[in-house]
Amino acid sequence: MNSEVTSIPVITCVTSVVLLVSLWIVMSFCKMYSKQRVAVQFSFQEYDDIFLVFSNSNDIVIDSTASSCSSFESIVEEIYDAAKKSNCQDHSEKCINLLRLYPGYVNTPVSTKNFTPFLRACWTGSTPLVKYMLENGADVSLRSSVGDSAFYLAVHKIVKDKTRWDPSLLKLLYKSGCCVNARRLHGYTPLHLAADYGHAPLVGWLLSHGADPSATAVCGAKPVDLALLKGHAAVVDMLTIRIHDVPCSPVLPVCLRPRGDGKMMV
Repeated sequence: MNSEVTSIPVITCVTSVVLLVSLWIVMSFCKMYSKQRVAVQFSFQEYDDIFLVFSNSNDIVIDSTASSCSSFESIVEEIYDAAKKSNCQDHSEKCINLLRLYPGYVNTPVSTKNFTPFLRACWTGSTPLVKYMLENGADVSLRSSVGDSAFYLAVHKIVKDKTRWDPSLLKLLYKSGCCVNARRLHGYTPLHLAADYGHAPLVGWLLSHGADPSATAVCGAKPVDLALLKGHAAVVDMLTIRIHDVPCSPVLPVCLRPRGDGKMMV
């Protein structure tokens, strides 16, 4: 009789322990399952058209309807806008963080002008951002709808900002394979642009890195012709020496002759 009475509490105790252990195992599994699901979805968030979810049978289901055209466009525009303002460090860092999630968008055209976030960053002159883009898939061969190359846009930024002379972005693009003599619409080269603005340090840098002083635009204008028209004597001298002391023609090409306002678009 006493042995039976004693065994009842023991059995009850063992049963309680088993139930508690079972409950702990179930809760641990649920917790691990939840973390696993979150981890899988997070690791694939950069592919906004594919999401992995677990069904009750633990099979992986691919849902390709999670994204929409509008979300794609908004993401690209957000990256482009950050690149556009990347002369500010906060926007540059924002652009980099977005590209970590969506690396393929660095070469995605945003507007009818075919500007990509990479081209826009070159136009803004953000060397750190351009460096990150080049290291993560930026295509240096892409052009805008009017033929603007990454290198041409970087030169454009320099001639517009005369407060300082910093060729670091040009050096970066040059080492990445950008062509110094890449022509835009109507045949103008970066040297044409630098000569037109009379930026002597830039002209010197371009010439020392292979820029062609005899490059001729569709209308017949050479870089030295643009410098002569604008009265940039120092640049005229630099370009004249580089083309073997051949003086520029006293007759300006048709596109450089006075048109009333005296201006010429390069």
